[in-house]
Amino acid sequence: MLAQSAVAYAGLSTLALVVVQLAGVRWQAQMTTGFWLVIAWSLGAFVFALVPLLLAEYSIPVESVISIASLGLAIFVLAVIAAALRRDVRLIKSGATGAARPPVFTMIAMGLISTILALTLVLNAFSLLPGPRQAWYMTSVAALFLFAIVPLVHLLAAVQQKE
Repeated sequence: MLAQSAVAYAGLSTLALVVVQLAGVRWQAQMTTGFWLVIAWSLGAFVFALVPLLLAEYSIPVESVISIASLGLAIFVLAVIAAALRRDVRLIKSGATGAARPPVFTMIAMGLISTILALTLVLNAFSLLPGPRQAWYMTSVAALFLFAIVPLVHLLAAVQQKE
């Protein structure tokens, strides 16, 4: 279900790009990072919703599947945050500013929340969290959708400011 939702969300994100173009908003370099984040988080949710099923096909024990998937997802989250930060620093150095760039507070908050999620996943991989490990993992996969909403809303807000 999460994988299907991720594909639908990625499609919705593409429609958002079309809306931005049809609204006559001039595409700016800052928008590329937001669009990239929407797609990265959506496709990450798709892939990591299916990873446990793929690993289980190879008769890997469930506990090992959750450990491997949790570590993989933690690495993915940190990689996306690092790439977004690198992109943003490059934009700032090039002098690109304006409404299309998310507010610094939003970027810091999302980076902090993402880092906490990655830490939680590492703890889950080593069975250091209370409760069922599968629930922690699937909740983390679902959190990727929440991460994708922020840049999507920001892109759509840029269209509203144009009108």
